Amino acid sequence: MPFEASPIPDRPVLELVGEERVLCVGDLHIGIEADMRFRGVIVPSQTHRMEKELKDLAEGVDRLVVIGDVKHQVPGSTKQEHIEVPRFFNSLLNHYPRIDLVKGNHDTDIERMLPSRVTVHDQGGFVMDDVGFVHGHAWPSEEVMSSRLLVMGHNHPAVIFEDGLHHNQVER
Repeated sequence: MPFEASPIPDRPVLELVGEERVLCVGDLHIGIEADMRFRGVIVPSQTHRMEKELKDLAEGVDRLVVIGDVKHQVPGSTKQEHIEVPRFFNSLLNHYPRIDLVKGNHDTDIERMLPSRVTVHDQGGFVMDDVGFVHGHAWPSEEVMSSRLLVMGHNHPAVIFEDGLHHNQVER
């Protein structure tokens, strides 16, 4: 039975329904707040909020697929990432029977932060039935490219600042 894909309204999450029910997210950029703080923008950590949203959606879901850029700092990792990434995934594993991660360009040495129950796929992506998953910073494998449906991330969060004169500045 082929997967049917549909976005979840008002959430940056894709739902795939077929033989199993799968949720797909990407570009979490855990730890981006440290980079923003360095640039003078004070934003509290958003990891707990993302974790809560994913927990709220977990009922009846068989698998969570994260399509890259779990963390933000590249190269290396920040103290915040070393604390929040393992906690985030350990918590989600209490709600999702299976978690897959396709490595993104920001996910250097991510394996060392993840619980062993998280399945890590390289930048070429992976295929589940008729759906290919890839982050998008590197060319997908032939198998992924041959999929009926391709799910790709590599979107980056941004903040738009607007002054009283309606001048906008985008910070990525």
